[in-house]
Amino acid sequence: MNSGRACAWIVGAITLIGLPAHARQAPQAVPKDSLVIHSHRLRSGVPLGGIGCGSFQILTDGSISRSTINNNLLRPSGDLRGCFAALWTSAGGKVGAKALKLKSEYGLPAVGALDYTGNYPVAQIAYPDSALPVEVSLKALSPLIPHDLRNSSLPVVLFTFTLKNVSRAPVTASI
Repeated sequence: MNSGRACAWIVGAITLIGLPAHARQAPQAVPKDSLVIHSHRLRSGVPLGGIGCGSFQILTDGSISRSTINNNLLRPSGDLRGCFAALWTSAGGKVGAKALKLKSEYGLPAVGALDYTGNYPVAQIAYPDSALPVEVSLKALSPLIPHDLRNSSLPVVLFTFTLKNVSRAPVTASI
């Protein structure tokens, strides 16, 4: 373990894309051999964090879980219930907020669905919720540079959220 680096750094970015409203499509059935997991929780997700400095996972239901950042590689934590992303929106006089995962423990409504694609070291999640005035997606990755152990072992995770306006009104949004 990398004892000199005790905490994970989380860096975030939000990309806002304003486009005219268009019809939403219902989620399509996907063959079982597909890489996309639709609104279903599997036991594990993509490990995020530097090599040798611990990790956590964003699971296929949007939960953050299985932390090994406290020298507990053989016994990862369970769900980190207080660790989650949420979306707040204001559009056309209507204000709303949702947790960006399938279940929320704190009374905040959760998104209706999500599509998870995990390709180490990147996890991508789309949140196809027709009740939201924006389309939301997340790309979470750990910088992994082939043949560069020093920079690949930084305890860093980059979260990039992309929001696309799909309503007829201007939208104010915050992650």
